Amino acid sequence: MSASGDFGRIEDILPDIACIFRGAGLNNYSTEILHLIFNIKEVWTPEFANIMRDIMLVNPSGLEGHAMGIDMNIEHLIGYLKALFAAKGIYADWDRLGNILAAVNYLQLIKKRVTSLGTSYQGLTHKRIPVAVLVTRIADHVHELKIQHKLPSRPNGQSRSVRNLHRIGYRKFETSSLATYNKKM
Repeated sequence: MSASGDFGRIEDILPDIACIFRGAGLNNYSTEILHLIFNIKEVWTPEFANIMRDIMLVNPSGLEGHAMGIDMNIEHLIGYLKALFAAKGIYADWDRLGNILAAVNYLQLIKKRVTSLGTSYQGLTHKRIPVAVLVTRIADHVHELKIQHKLPSRPNGQSRSVRNLHRIGYRKFETSSLATYNKKM
């Protein structure tokens, strides 16, 4: 996901992701992405499409560069609830889970307040990674090892060619009809 919170970056690559899913045989995922794109571009009003874009990514910590998909945020909350629920062990029951669920927002606010007092909490110690430097190092290493070239001296042991899922998916889109797509809708 886009940690910066910019859904536009994700929206730009959705058609490519749909092609890759289709090429891999994951037709339902591909159809869902196409359905989302169609709704954003054609069905929903521009105002509603913007609302949907705005809720796709959330930044619960408020720290720059810590946005996550709404589904990932829910997974974090479920994990948080499981940890609190498990703390009681075999004596836990559904009533306890209900009480914890009602108090989760307050428990997280308390955690933020305690953190603001200068105590450490995971997530605050992360440093920005110089991505450009890492990409350059990897590119240099690839160039040095001539990974992109076929060398007779390189052992071929277990290697095998990799299917281009993007190209396969694109061909499948080209050869299938709109009627086939509409049946899935």
